[in-house]
Amino acid sequence: MGMFDSFLVPLGNREVEAQTKRFDCVLKTYRVGDLVSGAAPGLRVYFDQLRIDEDGRFVYRETESPTEDWTLFFVLANGVLVDTDAVAGTLGEELILQRIRTLNEIWQDSARLLERLTTFIAEKQKRIDRMNSSINAVRHVIRDTRRLRQGDDLSGPFSLIHESSRRLKQGDDPLDVIESVLGEDHRFFYSDPEVPTDRLADYRL
Repeated sequence: MGMFDSFLVPLGNREVEAQTKRFDCVLKTYRVGDLVSGAAPGLRVYFDQLRIDEDGRFVYRETESPTEDWTLFFVLANGVLVDTDAVAGTLGEELILQRIRTLNEIWQDSARLLERLTTFIAEKQKRIDRMNSSINAVRHVIRDTRRLRQGDDLSGPFSLIHESSRRLKQGDDPLDVIESVLGEDHRFFYSDPEVPTDRLADYRL
């Protein structure tokens, strides 16, 4: 089949993968909010049709009978996948063109598009902040491990404020501690954009 890219599309409580050779074909997988490598500028709507069997596998042969048919639509704005739309059934040419025109009209709204792109940027920033928090936590483990190996007993002020420091001092394997902190929530010691905020604050009298 060669190289391709994939789009993940939510269908009910699952995601399906639609493959495409239209873009850079570098085996990348994209979700809504991602910048698609090789996508053309401007607003563009594409479609694909999937046939799925009862086990969730794709059906490619005309001789096989799928249990589900879907027509999928993908909206890209300046290379960003801003929306997907899944319509049950195999739509004909006229219905496909009609849906493409409708999606084009919807996403020509600059305010809607700007709001969506701003949301994507905020979400990406949250991911970066969480990653930075995890990196800082790992650096803290590395620093404490080195201190212990140099004979420091981590007895200074605030030296054991982190759970990771206490675990290292009691002899836990540093790799186990790193694995643990990578799965922890560091919002108390490190900036975390997911700290709950008052969503009604702007409306209170």
